[in-house]
Parts: sequence; C-alpha cells; structure tokens
Amino acid sequence: MFGAAVKPRTLSDTNLAGRMEDLMEVDTDELVWQFSHRAREFFGLDSNDYFFDNTDVDFFGVARPDGTGKAAAMKYSTKCKSGRTEALHKEVMNVCCGDGTLVYSHIFDGATADQEMDIAALDKLLDKLDPECDVLSGDCKFCDVRIFQRIDRRGCGFVTKVPHFFSGSIRELVRMSALSGVMDESPRYKGRWYYETHDVITDSKGQSFGDKRLIAYRLPKAIKRAVKFLEQQGLKQVEKALKKVWHQRFDTREEAVSAILDALDSAEEPIYRAVVEYVQDPRALKKGGPAWMARIHRVSVDPDLITEAAERYSVEVLVTNIPFAAEDAANPRQGMTADTVINRYLQQCTIEKRFRMQKTCHGVAHIFIHTPVRQDAMILMDCLATAMQSALDAVLKRERPPGEKRITMEMLGDQLVGCRIGFDREEKRIFFSGDRESKALFFRALDRLGVDLRYAFPYA
Repeated sequence: MFGAAVKPRTLSDTNLAGRMEDLMEVDTDELVWQFSHRAREFFGLDSNDYFFDNTDVDFFGVARPDGTGKAAAMKYSTKCKSGRTEALHKEVMNVCCGDGTLVYSHIFDGATADQEMDIAALDKLLDKLDPECDVLSGDCKFCDVRIFQRIDRRGCGFVTKVPHFFSGSIRELVRMSALSGVMDESPRYKGRWYYETHDVITDSKGQSFGDKRLIAYRLPKAIKRAVKFLEQQGLKQVEKALKKVWHQRFDTREEAVSAILDALDSAEEPIYRAVVEYVQDPRALKKGGPAWMARIHRVSVDPDLITEAAERYSVEVLVTNIPFAAEDAANPRQGMTADTVINRYLQQCTIEKRFRMQKTCHGVAHIFIHTPVRQDAMILMDCLATAMQSALDAVLKRERPPGEKRITMEMLGDQLVGCRIGFDREEKRIFFSGDRESKALFFRALDRLGVDLRYAFPYA
C-alpha cells in the first residue's frame, strides 16, 4: 500500500504523509472492493446478503473546514451520532456482507444526506452484484423510492424497515391491522409474532411503485423494552423539544400554547404530559417585542397510556420485494418465509459492529490530521484494516469447534500485549514468550485460521 520504496524500518511521519496523499490518487472504491473480495476468496467466505449504513467521523483542531477538491469536505452537522455538533465531520458509508466482512467504503462530505450516500453506494455496487441471489438491506433511511427503483432495475432483492413518514404513513396502517389480533406466532422462534400483507407503495408525489410485501413483527420481550425506551429515551427527546420552546418568546399566549403542543406531538407516542405556566417577560414588554413565554415545571409519562403505547411501539414493519414462500427456497430471491426475512433484517447489527471496530478498536473515533486528502487516506487505511480484521473474525467464527470459546481478533490483540513470538536459530525452534493462557489462545487462533507459523520465519 505504501510502495516498495518505503521500508517499515524507515517509515516516518514525513514519508507516511506523502504516501497517504499518493494513496488517494487511485480509485479508492475499487481498492476496498478488490481488497475485500480477494480476502473473502482466499478464506472461502461467501454470502448473498449486503447491509448498508453510514456513520460520521469527528475532526478536532482543524483550521481549514474546506476540502482541496480531491478530498471530502468537512462540515458541521446537527445529526452526528457522536453528538459533537461543535466539531467538523465527514461521513463514511459502509457496506458489509452477511458474515460481517466489510466489502465497500466511501468517504462523503460532512452532513451529506443519508439517502444520497445510499444511492451513490448503490450506483457503484449494483453492477458488481448478482441479481439472481443477492439481497440488500438497510435501516429506515434505506427505505426510499429512488433506492427501490435502482434495485428493481438491477433485479436484486431488498429488505428494509419502514419509517413513519413513508408512503402515506403505511407503517401505521399495517401496525393497526397487526394489532387487531391477526398476528401469528412464529413456528421457529418462541415469542416472535408476525403479520403479513401486501400493498402498493407510493412516493411523496403519489407515484406508484408497485405492490410490495409488508411484514409487521414483534420480538420476544419487545413490549418490555418499548416501555423502558418510552419512559427514558422517549422522555428525554420530549424534554429536549420542550427546552427549545422555553427560550422562545411569542406575541400571544395562543402561540405559546401551540408551540408546547407541537413539541409534545413530536414524540413517537402521545403519552407525555407537561405542567406549563404561561407568563409575560417584563423586560420584553418594555422593549415592545414578543413577551409571552412558557415556563415548563414538569414533564412526565401518563401511566394510563404507557402500556397501550408500548404495544404499538414494539411492532416494527418491514418492506421487501422477495416473494412469499411457505418454505425457504434454495435461492433466496425465489422466496422466503417471514421468519427468514425478519432474520435478514436483524443482521443489520453486523454493520454497527464494524463501525465500533473502526472507531473504538482502531482508535479512529477522533482524528487530528489537518490536510483534507490525508484525512481521507487515514479513514481509507482504517477501512482496509477493518475489511481484513472482519474477514479473519468471520473465519474464526466459522471454524470454531462446538463447545469451545469464541475468539476474535480484538480479543487476540488485547491478550497478546507484552507477548513475543520468535525463532531460535541455534536450537532451530519457534518460541513463544508469554503466559500460558495467551499462548493457548494464540495457537488456537492459528489453528482455526489454518496458519502455519513456520512460513513466518525463513529459517524455520
């Protein structure tokens, strides 16, 4: 990656910086794809599932917010997942396989819309996918008519969660039908309930996109988790919306009341109550400006409504173009049961694990590099490392014997800190310097990966 002229022993900040700039001259999208494809081919990994999602990367101590033309531009964003709205951001779009291997990554300008990143990734990848058997999946941001049209033209399958604003609030209509008592219990998973139907999908302009399969489902303990969410996170979101009204001034009392009601209506479920006092600001009155304000004394959850609201909130709705089947077909594009479609979507969490690997495990949550093109190169190298590490993790998981503890590359790296592997030329043997537990873990991992340690030492 750095070129044959750069030796590891002579690698310094200066020539590393130069190589990072050279690295961005290549087609980075193709580089990540080929890198991952060769690793997967070498290890015999195969999957027909592809999961799409994106995250943001924070930059600190940066004086130049603009890009150079070759790199993505840093921008401020109010939707960043880290919550650091005062920091500059870039967006990273990742695509993972069903076995967890990172196969594609692209860096976008900060604050780029989620749908725009999904569409750009699709335009790059659709020609590389097999329409006969590949299935694409994403969260509710992936549920967009423009995305569906591209996937349908290629002939691939898709599974995604339906947001509340999509296709004339079709999610709420399916939820109501499911909650009317027509949900069936899964024959394969105890405590899972689902309801299937189909309906015509339309965009915001009323243009029809065809008849699609819709599946409403509820997982075990989902109601209990929904109660906890509505009482904690949901309440925080309402308090945040009301806090914005607290600092506003209004011309009339009616406007202040309307603003409070709008903030309460912004909640996922109408179960929140607020004790509000409407008063006039004397200083604003003297200046002749808007003087009415809302003093919020208490925000709470209505205990009489929480149970019914949790039952509604615990039901999720998926949309897919994969046809119904009483039994799973050999080719997933020919038909899936509702349980299999739900399982495909639930694997979306694998891409969240890759984001954690990139940011936390590799220590790239905060970046202090100033040159934009080197920032992109840093993220690219992190993506390549994630692709290789995720491929190794997939092999370790696949080769794990029944009953044995799991091993991950992150676990292996943490355990081997302070250990040393070498070759004794006099005795002509490979030695391991470290505690017994680390040694056992190391050689179990080598065995599962099929690595012969003798090839690492030319004299062995």
